[in-house]
Amino acid sequence: MLQEPIVNIIGKSSSQIRKEYISSDVIKNLVERNVGGKCKTCEIKRLCGGCRAAAEGISRKYLAEDPTCWMGKNNK
Repeated sequence: MLQEPIVNIIGKSSSQIRKEYISSDVIKNLVERNVGGKCKTCEIKRLCGGCRAAAEGISRKYLAEDPTCWMGKNNK
């Protein structure tokens, strides 16, 4: 579970929420896998992307590398 806010829904219509969600930088970064560290160059980045909640929990940055990565030494 990420702590990164995506859309403030208070007082907004569902169409406004959808529009803001789709244009959110957080969602864009997650979909495009704009991650850092070893996750950035990982050969399975498109399939996995790493655990963004673990990255955020340890480094306070949701796009940082996943410190719990199971790829270990095989990950470049």
